[in-house]
Amino acid sequence: MHYQELYKIGWAYSSLPWFAQEYEETKKLMRENFWPYSIEPNRKTLETLFRYSYEQGLSSKQLTIEELFHHSTLTLEK
Repeated sequence: MHYQELYKIGWAYSSLPWFAQEYEETKKLMRENFWPYSIEPNRKTLETLFRYSYEQGLSSKQLTIEELFHHSTLTLEK
């Protein structure tokens, strides 16, 4: 379930008593959209992941977003 849906239905549907507090603290730290969808909001994170993977020998070459994702997904937005 997406966090906006959780916010709409209220906290009564969550089984964790501290969920509301954790959610609010996470928003303060990571801003409103802490689960971004699509490539562009995640580009820096993905490129860093690819670089670390290559530098640490987990992959034989440094991948690119264009290599890893089908071209039809590169412009998708939520």
